[in-house]
Amino acid sequence: MPHKALALQNNGDFCVCNINNMSFETKTQEVMYVHNTRLKDAWNSHTRKMVRAALDRDRELPACSYCFDLEKSGNNSSRTQFNSMFGALPNLTTQPQVFIIKPGNTCNLACRMCNPATSSGWYRDAYQLAVENEGFVGTATEYSKTFEHIRNSFNQDNTDFWDTFIEWLPNMVFVDIYGGEPFLNPALFYALERVADAGQSQNTSLQLHTNITIFNSKYLEILSKFKSVQIGLSIDSDQIKELEYIRYPVKADLVFDNLEKFKQIHQQYRNINLAINITVSPLNVFDITKIKTNLAKHRLPTELNLVTSP
Repeated sequence: MPHKALALQNNGDFCVCNINNMSFETKTQEVMYVHNTRLKDAWNSHTRKMVRAALDRDRELPACSYCFDLEKSGNNSSRTQFNSMFGALPNLTTQPQVFIIKPGNTCNLACRMCNPATSSGWYRDAYQLAVENEGFVGTATEYSKTFEHIRNSFNQDNTDFWDTFIEWLPNMVFVDIYGGEPFLNPALFYALERVADAGQSQNTSLQLHTNITIFNSKYLEILSKFKSVQIGLSIDSDQIKELEYIRYPVKADLVFDNLEKFKQIHQQYRNINLAINITVSPLNVFDITKIKTNLAKHRLPTELNLVTSP
């Protein structure tokens, strides 16, 4: 991944993949963020080159321990999976060929296992917790401003970011899109549409993760113009009360109604594939086998995503 990929964390900082936790830094050891760093400068950062050199020499960096620990216990890791998927690609030194993007924290839900850096829907509750437990002094508006750089990083005004993304996209083989909620980011879909309309999207595969509260047929039409698209549909329980508690304040009827609409889109656009993503947390872990079995009635693959922090 240090040879071929660039990844963004939810806080707007750069790293080599979404598992590695070593933020890119300037030569003066200042963390690089989207709001103050050009994409091309991040790609050419000395941190990425350092990680690349270390892994090429079989050094087990602490920031990569999650994958190495999995491999030592006899399991596949993201490292081995990414190597299998992209290791044979010839290196393209001028830009990443794999991009893991978390374009902001705009979201309409406040899921119990989430946080304000990932979801703007969390601001109210996070503010109350910060006042009660962390001694935060200030108004709710002042608290929300601590996440302003995340919001500003991925809006339409950040022309350098989106122009570079549009420039790079035709030569990317895989883009993995997280949230916030991607369907609430018009700048993202404007960029995808620009590349698709230019006839330059046919070699790029996308993966996108959604809370299924929004069904936008125009956005799905844009996605259909790419080589392939895997959409992960987040459903953490087949039980209405449990789902609505975990994915607060979602309405289960809306989720399952939109699930059927997405299944129709799969029939319309054969390059768009779907999977149900179950986020496993203390709130549903004891029922996970039953949940997975019951959700299988929708005749879609089910995948598990494990909550590890905070």
